[in-house]
Amino acid sequence: MVDSINNNESKTYWIIPSRPKYFDLEACFKTYGFVDWRGSFYPNIGDIVYVYLSKPVAGYIKYKCEVINNNLKKSEVVNQKQFFLSEEEKHPKEKVRLRLLKRLNTDDFVKFEKMKELGLKSQIQGPLKKIPAIIINYLESKFNTNGIVDNTIERYNNEAIKQKAIEYSKRMLNKSYVSKTHVYSRNELVSEYVKHRSQGRCDLCDNKAPFEIDNKPYLECHHVLSLSDGGLDTVFNAVALCPNCHRKIHLLKAHNEIVKLKNKILYYSKNEFQENEIEDIKKTLKL
Repeated sequence: MVDSINNNESKTYWIIPSRPKYFDLEACFKTYGFVDWRGSFYPNIGDIVYVYLSKPVAGYIKYKCEVINNNLKKSEVVNQKQFFLSEEEKHPKEKVRLRLLKRLNTDDFVKFEKMKELGLKSQIQGPLKKIPAIIINYLESKFNTNGIVDNTIERYNNEAIKQKAIEYSKRMLNKSYVSKTHVYSRNELVSEYVKHRSQGRCDLCDNKAPFEIDNKPYLECHHVLSLSDGGLDTVFNAVALCPNCHRKIHLLKAHNEIVKLKNKILYYSKNEFQENEIEDIKKTLKL
């Protein structure tokens, strides 16, 4: 149990607000498992952060995170703009990376009213650092007892991920040419497999991943034909890129680099699909 306020602890406990009206934090966590946080917030590595989803949309704590980087370099920041639900506000650039540890289900959300009952004196409009120990203990108890971790990927070994990702992609290939249905949802097995398939190297620059998270090379899944333009969320439309190349391909859209990625996918596909399926893949890639 926490016996005192943060200042005397080896790690600090924070509560920070997130506005679900402006940013889809749940989708970000499901995609990356972390968020590169924006705003005036200066924690230490290892600090614990509870994320409060603000009113009027919510009004409760749902996530428990850990600070794994408190001084992100520009080249390390992941482009998570797709999770903004409205125009971005003016605020400091991302400096802090928060890794999701646990989330609470609906029945277990810790509401603002409960924290007020336990002694919280102020509204949660910015990062809170000086939190009464009784509130920290209550939050820790809640997450230790009822907190859950999204471990869908951990249930599969690498071969199972490959099989399931390819099976799913074949179904999407059939939909593309039979029902002409465009699919905009994301399958996390596709993302996990293409990153494993690249063997820790960027599919564009061929360099090793610049760093690791949880002992895994950090690469990002990129759709060669974007989902918004009708591209499919499949292993034959996805590659693994380092953060630098991922940002570059979105900003520059260099034709020769896009062609390189398409050819890399065809190279992979020869070991994943049958010859007649590869012809259909070429059509989806517009080759």
